[in-house]
Formats: sequence, C-alpha cells, structure tokens
Amino acid sequence: MRSPDALQAANRVLAARLKACEQRLFDCESELRIVTSAVPVGIARIDRDLRYRFVNAAYLRSLSKRNADDVIGQPMAEILGDAAFKVVLGRLEQVLAGWTVDFEAVRPTPSGPRHIHATYVPEYDEQNAIRGFVAVIEDITERKISQGRLHEREREFKTLSENAPDTIARLDRELRYLYLNRAAETAFDVRAEQCAGLTAPELGFPDRYVVATTDMVIEVFARAAECSASFSIDSPSANETRHFVARGVPEFDRDGAIESVLLIVYDFSERMRTQHERDRLLDSEHLARRQAEAAARSRDEFLAIVSHELRSPLNGIQSWAHVLESQWRRPVDAPADASALLARRAVAGIRTGVEQQVRLIDDLLDATRIVAGKLSLSLGPLLLTPIVLAAAASVDVRAREKRIEFHVDLALADAMLDGDADRLQQIVWNLLSNAIKFTPAGGNVWLSGRCGEDSSGAHAVIRVRDDGRGIRGDFIPHLFDRFQRDETGNSRGHDGLGLGLMLVRHLCERHGGSVAAHSLGPGQGATFTVSLPLRADAAAAPRACAQPAPLSGLPGLDGARLMLVDDHHEARDSLAVLLVQAGAVVDGIESGDEAARRFEPDSSWPRPDVLICDIAMPGTDGYETLRRIRLTERLAGSDPVPAIALTAFAQNEDRIRAHDAGFVMHLAKPVMVGELIATIAALVRHRQSG
Repeated sequence: MRSPDALQAANRVLAARLKACEQRLFDCESELRIVTSAVPVGIARIDRDLRYRFVNAAYLRSLSKRNADDVIGQPMAEILGDAAFKVVLGRLEQVLAGWTVDFEAVRPTPSGPRHIHATYVPEYDEQNAIRGFVAVIEDITERKISQGRLHEREREFKTLSENAPDTIARLDRELRYLYLNRAAETAFDVRAEQCAGLTAPELGFPDRYVVATTDMVIEVFARAAECSASFSIDSPSANETRHFVARGVPEFDRDGAIESVLLIVYDFSERMRTQHERDRLLDSEHLARRQAEAAARSRDEFLAIVSHELRSPLNGIQSWAHVLESQWRRPVDAPADASALLARRAVAGIRTGVEQQVRLIDDLLDATRIVAGKLSLSLGPLLLTPIVLAAAASVDVRAREKRIEFHVDLALADAMLDGDADRLQQIVWNLLSNAIKFTPAGGNVWLSGRCGEDSSGAHAVIRVRDDGRGIRGDFIPHLFDRFQRDETGNSRGHDGLGLGLMLVRHLCERHGGSVAAHSLGPGQGATFTVSLPLRADAAAAPRACAQPAPLSGLPGLDGARLMLVDDHHEARDSLAVLLVQAGAVVDGIESGDEAARRFEPDSSWPRPDVLICDIAMPGTDGYETLRRIRLTERLAGSDPVPAIALTAFAQNEDRIRAHDAGFVMHLAKPVMVGELIATIAALVRHRQSG
C-alpha cells in the first residue's frame, strides 16, 4: 500500500500531465481556429438535426453574417432560406446516409445567384453513428465568370490561334537553325541569337523533339512537300506529358530548289486534356442518364406491382361483401331483423373501406405520375352538371352516416367544357370528401355551382363549403402542397396522406382552371372554390359521364358460360359466386396454361361465351394466355371468344396495352360488380346476335 506522500506525488504528476494535455488541446483548438479563420473557403459543422455547431469566417461572409452567434444553433433552412435550402436538400439526405457528397450548385442570394462548390463529409461519433457532417463551401462564381470569359476569348481568337503556331523555326539542309521566334525562345529557354548555325542536339533540345523534327525535316527536303509529325515529351518537373504536332513547310529559292524548311510546332496538350475531360464527362453523363432511366423504370415497375398487390385482395373483399349483401336481401314488406340490419351495416362498412383504400391507391399513383410528368388526361366536350351530381351521389351515403345535412344548389344549366370526366369528378369528390371528413356529426355541407363571365371568358364556379373545423390562416398557403397536413388541430386523428388537395390543384390547372381556399380560422368552417373555363362553342356533342350500374336492375346472365382465370383464389372464388348468382355458369381456373389448354382442339371442355382473365399471373401471364388462345382459334378457324382483362394494373398505359393485346375490355380491380355484369351481358348479346 502506497504512503500518502507517494499518492500526493502521483497526484501532482497526474495533474501536471492533465494540465499539459489541456494546454495541448487548447493550443490545437487555437491553431484550428486560426487556420479555419485564415482559409478562403467556408467551413461549417452541422449536426444531424441540421443545426449549425461551428462556422468559420469565410462561411459567415458567404451568408452575409458578421457574428457566429447569429448562426450557431440555428437550423440550416432558416439561415440559408427556403430557395437555397431546397437546392441542397437532396445532398443532405445523402450525407446523413453516410455518403461523402461533392457537388456544384447555384445558390440564390440577395445580391444575385452565386456559384458554389460544396463537399459534405459525414461525421461519426464514438459508436460509429453519424452525428452530423462537415460542409466545405467554396464560392467559384469568379472562376465561373473567368471560365466564361476565357471561353468567349478562345472563340473570338479561334481562327487566329489555328494559324498562329506556338514555335516557329527555320532550318537549312544541314539541319542548322537559322531562326527561332520568341515563342521558341520561351519553350526551349534559349536566345535566338545564340542558336544561329547550331543543330538541335547541339542546343540540347529534348531527345524526342530532336528525333521527330529531324526525321520530318529530312523528309520535307527529300519530297519537296509539306510533312507533319507528332510526338510527346515527359516533363518530370511538372509531372505531366506534353503533346506536340510539328509541320514542315518547304521554302523554295528563285530557282525552285528547296532553300530551307519552316518548322512549326504546335503544343496541343491542353486540347488533349480537354478532350479527355470531355470524354470523361460525357461518359459520366451517359452513365448518369442510364442510371436515371433505370431508376425511373424501376420506380414505375414498383408502383405497378404495389398497385397490383394492393388491389388484388381488395377485389376479393369487395366481391365477398357483394355476396353477403345479396344473401340478406328481403322483400320490401318483410320484417327487418336486427342481426340482418347489423350485417348489412357491416357489409356497407366493408365496401366503404374498400372504396377508400382504392381511392388512396389511386391518389398515390396519381401523385407519382404528376411528379414524373406522366399524368395524362382524356379530354373531350362534357356537360358539367352530370359530373358534379355523380360526385355528390358518391359521397351522399357517407354524409348520411355522419348525420350531415348535404345541401346541393346547382345552376350550371347546359354548361360545357373540354375535360376528362373521371378527373373532373375526382376534383369534386375530393373536395366533398374533405368537407364531410372535417365536419362534425350534425353539421352542414353545401355544394353550389354557377356560371359566370369575366375578361378571360365564360367559366363555371363550383363551391364546396362546410361549417366544420376550419383552417388556420398561416396554413392556407401550404394547403395544396404535397403531403401537407394541418397537424396542430385541424386534421390530427384523420386518415389520408395529404395528397387529395394537391391532386385537386393539379387537375384544375390541367383543365385551365384554378382552386382557392378560404377560412376564417379554426372552428369557422372552410370554403373551396373551383373555377373552370367553359367552351366557347356549345354546339359540340358532349360525351356521357360514365356511371356505375347499380346492382338492382342489372341484366341476368341467363346460363352464359364464363371462363374466369385468376391465380388469386379469394378474388376468383368470390367473383365466381357473384357471377353464378347472376345466372352464369363459371369455370374458375388458376393459371394461364390451364386456360390455354382448354381451348385446344382435343379438349373436352366447352368453349366459354366470355373469357375473364387476370394479367399478372405466375408463369404464363394474361397477355401470353390470350396470345396462345387466339393462335389456337385461328388454327381451328373458330371465332374468337371475347376477352375481358380484369386486372389490378389500372394505369392508362395498362389499359392501352390490354386493348393492343386483344382484350375487348379492361376493368380495374376491385371491379364494380354491376359494371362487370353489364359488360358481360353486352358481350354475350353481341356474340349471340353476331
């Protein structure tokens, strides 16, 4: 055991060492502070929450700030401003994911745009977790301006530079230098008057230069014609290789004999470097473009798969709901049973949930198409009133469930416009759905429509008003942005992704119109106003707005034989039950191979009246299945069986591809049963009459 004196001595030693370490740390910090303050590039240290922890003087100057205390602890978005922050937002995500990011960008500033070169390096803590990053920012605006000016000057003097050699010399038949220009003096570090009468080896010129130019000059004297040669010279001091082209031009005396050779040597090293850099950048651009195209294809394929995988089970759910609903139908005068009423209510809830999920899927896909610039519209002359009424009818049940008084006042008369019926109905549906969602039970929702005219022409004004929760005034400017939700009190606890109003704005603008929102504040309700331009020529025949057929009053299928091909057994079985209830004979098949085999000449299975086929199936998909069936029918000389594509691939390009493949109809899952039965009945009647 140590004595107290020994412990005290040890403590003094440790204290001295600690003090020395602290002094070294202080010295290092001081040196770092001095160095970072002296360097001309901006340096900042930013934590994972995107708040500044350190900035040097150059970084402060780039922000037009004088005091670091005005920046330290503040978020980047606030310091940089929205416009500049959006420029670097994607890079921030990369560096916080562990990547070192190096890029150039144009940053808007009060004094005008500035070009910057930035490097973001991730910073790790003791557990090797990313706790932030270090940003090195260099303002390269002047360099960019200089490069631009240099490019202009090079272009202006292009003709002159092509005919002005770097080095000019004159040699006689003994290969002695008779003259060197000033450029040659600089290139070879000689004086012209000292070179007269000496050869290149005697002047100590580089060996490669001597060999290339000597052989070429000898050839010019021998051929009495211009010759050229190229060569390279390694420069160890500059750690580079320089490339040259030499031209030999014969000079004749009065008698036509070659008196001397004019040697012109061009240094095209910079051109070679530029060409190599251009080739490298071009290769990088091609690679980036291929990667971007591959990423876009992958995104589209992923969205198609997501749509299919979400829609397929919904088709089974909706079909089974229809089956249950059909089992509980009773005569009008039959007494109501409490359990049956509850079951009907449950089925209605299931169908409503399916409709909401389908709408959510469609909104997600539409939002993605908008971002990618791929949202297409099918425009044509339309009557506006049926479209608005159809949207109102689609939300009427939901309003009644919440005991909301739904007031409709339309004075659109025969107002017509050029538009897409489905998309216009989507606009009104979204606004009405939001109004019902944010209006408490027992409230009111008003839907009105009027025609007007101003300096821009005739237009229709559709207004949706409610007395619900209202909207904060500071949130209204962001209301139509993507994924925006007023979470402070107006939408908390409500479903949705904040895409509906973004879609409304985009669709209004695509139709040449606009949408605006107004609210006096929380608890004061909200009003949404849509303005759409009307047709100047009202004589064109309007297209009908498609309406889903109700279950009651549908035509019976009266023993029609149907082949239903779908690998998803729930969707296949539930739909088969519904079609059997409608009077059809249904052959349910789970693979395209089996469906194609049943059309072969030696098959004992009877040919169906209508083929209903899924598209995305393992092995043989719907397109290949129909191709094989059509080939079998052509070889047998039989009429083609009408085919319906019933698929979860519901985008416009999927519909076009299905028609190109030979399907007469394309119906998206989850299918409206009334629409499917009516379509089958029409095809059966057409087949029987033809």
